[in-house]
Amino acid sequence: MNRINAQVNNIFEKRRKNYLPGLLLPKIFQYREKTRPNTCLFAMKIRINRYKAPTSLAILVVLLIIGFFCDCSDAQKQLQQAEANRKEISAVLYRNRYSEDSLKLLLKQYIDEENDFAVMLVYKQLGVFMRENSRFTEAINNHQEELALAMKLNDTIEIVQAYNNLGTDFRRIGSHGEASDYHYQALDYAEAYSQAHVPGVGMKNRVVSLNGIGNVSLTLGYYDHAEKYFRMALEDELKLKSNIGQAINYANIGAIFEERGQLDSAHAYYNKSLEHNRIAKSDMGIGLCLIHLGKLYEREQKYEKAKDEYIQAYDLMHQISDRWHWLEACISIARINLLDNNISEFEHYISLAEQTANEIKSPEHLAEIYLLKHDFDVSTQDFKKALEHYQLQSLMRDSVQGLQKTNRFIDVRLSYEQNKNIRNIQRIEAENKSKQRSTHLTLYFTLALSLVGIIITALLYYAYKQRVRSNKALKQLEQTRSDFFTNITHEFRTPLTVIKGFNDLLMSSKHLSEKEKHVYRSAIDRQSNNLLNLVNQLLDIAKLKSGKEAPNWKRGDIISYLRMSAETFKLFAKEKDVNLIFYSVIESQEMDFIPFYIDKIIGNLLSNAIKHTKEGDKIDFVVSKGQRPDTIKIKISDTGDGISKSDLKRIFEMFYQSTNSQNESGNGIGLAFTKMMVEKMKGEIEVDSELGIGSSFIVTLPLKNNNLTNIEPLLEQKSSFSLSKIQQRVGTKETNLYTDINEEGNTNEQHIILIVEDNRDVNTYIKTILSEKYRVLVARNGEEGLKLAKMHIPDLVVTDVMMPVMDGTQLCCEMKQNIMLNHIPIVMLTAKSSDEDRIKGLRCGAEAYIKKPFDTEELFITIHNILESRKTLIEKFMESANNITTDTVNRAESEANLKYLHVITGIILTEMQNPDLNTAYLAERMSVSTSQLNRKMNGITGKSTLSYILHVKLNKAKKMLQETSLPMSEVAHECGFYDANYFSRIFKKEFGISPSQFQKIHV
Repeated sequence: MNRINAQVNNIFEKRRKNYLPGLLLPKIFQYREKTRPNTCLFAMKIRINRYKAPTSLAILVVLLIIGFFCDCSDAQKQLQQAEANRKEISAVLYRNRYSEDSLKLLLKQYIDEENDFAVMLVYKQLGVFMRENSRFTEAINNHQEELALAMKLNDTIEIVQAYNNLGTDFRRIGSHGEASDYHYQALDYAEAYSQAHVPGVGMKNRVVSLNGIGNVSLTLGYYDHAEKYFRMALEDELKLKSNIGQAINYANIGAIFEERGQLDSAHAYYNKSLEHNRIAKSDMGIGLCLIHLGKLYEREQKYEKAKDEYIQAYDLMHQISDRWHWLEACISIARINLLDNNISEFEHYISLAEQTANEIKSPEHLAEIYLLKHDFDVSTQDFKKALEHYQLQSLMRDSVQGLQKTNRFIDVRLSYEQNKNIRNIQRIEAENKSKQRSTHLTLYFTLALSLVGIIITALLYYAYKQRVRSNKALKQLEQTRSDFFTNITHEFRTPLTVIKGFNDLLMSSKHLSEKEKHVYRSAIDRQSNNLLNLVNQLLDIAKLKSGKEAPNWKRGDIISYLRMSAETFKLFAKEKDVNLIFYSVIESQEMDFIPFYIDKIIGNLLSNAIKHTKEGDKIDFVVSKGQRPDTIKIKISDTGDGISKSDLKRIFEMFYQSTNSQNESGNGIGLAFTKMMVEKMKGEIEVDSELGIGSSFIVTLPLKNNNLTNIEPLLEQKSSFSLSKIQQRVGTKETNLYTDINEEGNTNEQHIILIVEDNRDVNTYIKTILSEKYRVLVARNGEEGLKLAKMHIPDLVVTDVMMPVMDGTQLCCEMKQNIMLNHIPIVMLTAKSSDEDRIKGLRCGAEAYIKKPFDTEELFITIHNILESRKTLIEKFMESANNITTDTVNRAESEANLKYLHVITGIILTEMQNPDLNTAYLAERMSVSTSQLNRKMNGITGKSTLSYILHVKLNKAKKMLQETSLPMSEVAHECGFYDANYFSRIFKKEFGISPSQFQKIHV
């Protein structure tokens, strides 16, 4: 017996894993499913040559992505449309579910409309109607039609439901082998569906399949297999949160425990099932649970409890059209009456049950009815009828378990229906394959069109990118050209400003001393040489770039030539107290070089080193062999300011000047020219620098020019440098230009003008023309100018725009953001004459923008007009200050100077009676020096701090005399005047009337 059970277990496990047709009873379907659910994924085998360009691979990948999303989009739309149709038709069928005639009318209508989807749903509903009315043959026919149409439409959900419906139909007539096959087919399709394990329709279909297989196993006595499938179904029902589904599975598991004789467990599961049925309000479920509980009481010989449960179930299920389940209650009442020896009730219910079982052709129920009749016949000693009923019961039981075939006609008919269904399915599969071939051809055609479209798009995109790149290059070229002309204009206009200005002074001024004339002529000569040097450099660069210049190559001792150059520069370096040290690792070295280029390279590098090296520091000029034996290395190192990392990348660009440079001279051409000359001699130039430590320029040159054979020897070992040229290149040592230029003027009544200009000669020129009328301060860059402005609080600032360390625009912004300096007007002088530059300066707060070279009279008029307009502004501030009271001191003001004045006035009004209220007290409160406060107050009010304190006190007194009837002495005391006579005198001096007379007039 154990060996037989093991074999059966193996059979069921094999069928579970592989979904093979059943082996116990004759099979209806022996085919495997060929068609699978539609998906939006498709696969293509693409062989790509590994040597093809990456662009081809990218195009193919893009093509696949486009095809994927197009196909997905179409499939998604089809699914949405199908779902909408399903809901609409299902709603119509639900309303007519109890009317056979209405359903058949709908079937005819949809057949005439050739609506296969609707026809399929009607067949499904008709099959359910027939089964609930125990017309199982018609139910099977309708559900087979449903299956055929589902196969034709390739609708996975409906295929699963059709298989499950057929499995249920065959279970009801006791054909458990066929039922098992159908449920396994349903499970096969359900698990192939992509949504089978996600809560929804797919999971529900799988649950129905599992329950069907479990019920067949339970009926045939395979309890372990039945429990396995019921528990799998229960797990999914819990995910679906379906009370009815959970109730069914709890009841099924309870039935297994009942068959095993584990009655306590059976009680527990039946009660769980009853609870969920009541939540779901399922009368049929409640009735079945009551029957199960009655059977348990019956087995425990608690007949009264059992009878109560059966009667409740009978009454509840009597109104339900499903007579198959109703029979369970009817037979159970008959059985309990037989046990209670209530013969009349037994005969009533058993006759009713037999009639109904024959009508619905249920061999399971008939077997149980005949067994009860057999027991009744034995109890009445009617042995003949008892034998007949026993034989009928055995016949029905054998039919249920599939051990004998009781109806050959049904088997033949089922076999015919099976073969017919297989042929229909094969035909449908052939049609589906034809449709798939057509779909593939359409897909390939679409793919080809997409490929052509992508190629065209790629070409257009490539053309677009090329055009964008070309436009960008043109814009960069235009910007470079614009920057070049802007910078070169600045370099030309600055010396022209000095030359034109000093020349005008020499021609117009008749009382100049010889010393002044000498200073002016020296400045003109210096700027003329700078201008000539700039033009020569530009011409040299132009020649170098054009390639038309034929450089004069010489062969000679490069060490001696470099030593001579160093000696020439050493004299000038000594004048500036800079120690220039020349050192060569090599005694002598024959080399092919261009003397003119060497002079320019060494001159530019040494000039820069001397300019940026402080007094007392040194410069190292070292010559050694290069890393390659056929090269020489020249290294010039200084201990100057150094170059930042951001500037190192651009140090060799034309006209580039570091914003951190502390030196005002230079035009940004020298290093760019130097690099060009080094590269013309097939060499390399590098720079290594660190801020605050110094810079090292390393030039590596080849010893031989392999392109020329007949190179003339260098006859004269003489450098082209002279002291005068070096002075032009580096500049003379500053003696007293900036030490005496900022000396105090003769009178404090003069306006203070601050000049911020990096060119010494321009500084000298502007100071010369302004010093007759104004007290002049001079600064060399924006940072120095800002310090002087904070120290002296000038009345006006004249600044250049392009300067090292801090330019004029930045200086303007810094001053306008400083509460002590924001009232000072600013005039900008610059060679940058574009509207954009002018607007940028005005936006930062500059009052005027004058182009270089400028006219002297234009500068005078501009300064005069600005200072006059400040007087009007001062009157406005004073008028505003006169209206300030202690109640309005904290009022917010939009204008910064007025707000500053309000703060000062507020302190005066608050501390009016304080005897220590003076300039020093206010300066301490405002955290500035007394001189700074005086300059600030004079700039915005035209009065000194002390005068303004007195002005505020007198205005306060005037207001009190006008608005109150207080005695004059009290008013004086309230306003901080403790001497009434003094108060009366200064009041009359300020307003032209004594305080007592003023009070009488107004009071």
